[in-house]
Amino acid sequence: MKKVLASAILALSFTASAQSLITVIPTTLSVTRWIVDITDKDRLENTSPITVQSSGTGATCDEALLNAKRHALEKVSGSWVRSIRRSADDKYEEEIVEYSGGVVKSYKYLRNDCTFVIIEAEVMKRSNKVQLEAADISRNQIVHIEGIKNSIDRKQQAVKSIDSRANAIYFKPSNTELRVIEGTNDIAVSIEGEFAFKDNWRADYLELREQFGYFNLPSFEPEAKIVVIGFDGAKKEVFKTSFVYEGNWKLWGRRTYGASPTMEVYTHRKEEGKVRFRIPHSKLENVKSFRVEVI
Repeated sequence: MKKVLASAILALSFTASAQSLITVIPTTLSVTRWIVDITDKDRLENTSPITVQSSGTGATCDEALLNAKRHALEKVSGSWVRSIRRSADDKYEEEIVEYSGGVVKSYKYLRNDCTFVIIEAEVMKRSNKVQLEAADISRNQIVHIEGIKNSIDRKQQAVKSIDSRANAIYFKPSNTELRVIEGTNDIAVSIEGEFAFKDNWRADYLELREQFGYFNLPSFEPEAKIVVIGFDGAKKEVFKTSFVYEGNWKLWGRRTYGASPTMEVYTHRKEEGKVRFRIPHSKLENVKSFRVEVI
């Protein structure tokens, strides 16, 4: 008997005929999936052969003998039943297949009418235990994995807390120029200054780098926007504009460590630049100061 990997197998022990078996299993049977191995030689139970008598019928002589042998096996070890439901052209059918646990060592005819036979068979009983394969995990392994996971979670939370260009970079202005744009009511503004990392953000970043090694900062993508906010004398926002910075950022860049691309920041660098924008003259009259942010 070849090795059978049954996709849906139900263990039953009975002595009824195959015909009566099929009639008691409903077409709506819900079958649990198991993997069964009933072929290995070392699975044969260490016992002497059991002699039983059984009968079988069939459309041919060979089929009748096969059924008789199967019934002999069933008497000794029971059967495995596999139920397979198939769908073809929206029509359902159910096939019942049996596998007996055991080996017919020898047999002899007590009656042989070709399509109906009675035999006396010696059956070597085989164990019908379901083979369950499990990989044990020790408590120490679980504790170790939990520690790693907790460390990763802490790292992700810490990185998330500093992954903000707006919180990381400041602009220190040194000179502001205003120019009237001819033919319009707008004023051209040019603010010269220096971009650099805030001291408290730099300290947090370097501390995390020392603790966790290299990590990625997704928000530090190459393209950055400049936000300019104008305030009146009461520190109330009266103007706001944003645009992509025209300069070439030197404060961060993409690097690859192993197979992982990482957006790395260069905390020791500073970058001189000019922020240029235009503002309606009517709004400029109310502005007392400008603040420049990087996002």
